[in-house]
Amino acid sequence: MTPSIVFLSDFGYRNEWVGIRHAVIDRIAPGSAVIDLSHGIPARRPRRRALLLADSLPFMRNDAIALAVVDPSVGRDRDLAVRTGNGRLLVGPDNGILDPAWQAMNGVAQVVSITSEQHTLHPIAPSFHARDVLAPAAAHLAAGRALEDLGEPVDPDTLARLSACRSRTSNAAGSNARSST
Repeated sequence: MTPSIVFLSDFGYRNEWVGIRHAVIDRIAPGSAVIDLSHGIPARRPRRRALLLADSLPFMRNDAIALAVVDPSVGRDRDLAVRTGNGRLLVGPDNGILDPAWQAMNGVAQVVSITSEQHTLHPIAPSFHARDVLAPAAAHLAAGRALEDLGEPVDPDTLARLSACRSRTSNAAGSNARSST
């Protein structure tokens, strides 16, 4: 059975963005079900987004790949593929969104920065990493590609934590807060 991809984003439901990610996944991993966890989480709510993902993991198949793209700075953060201590695969930006999920799944066993030219769409648009990097990476994993084929190893101690993500986006005046993807 082909692993499913559980997709969480802040793209909303009134545009083609979610559908395009589905199409990219379908081209690379035909037959992999894409389960839309949510696409309507309000912007600038990193804790809510991260906890929604972590709280949902126990209800997913063990081989399901979690794809989370909910950050106003996608394209500026590292793009990650993570294997947790209990074998769960997570794909998303290195912005803290995956932190509660990997903590709930016995930590990080292996992590790579998604840099492989063979496993991304080209050209990579600066603001469409969800389409060009993250969705293809999740699809390649669903199609059976090894995690280490997607890019270079990353030291787990260098990964963004949720507390760092929260402090970046929760200024009272909002003067340094970034706009949503």
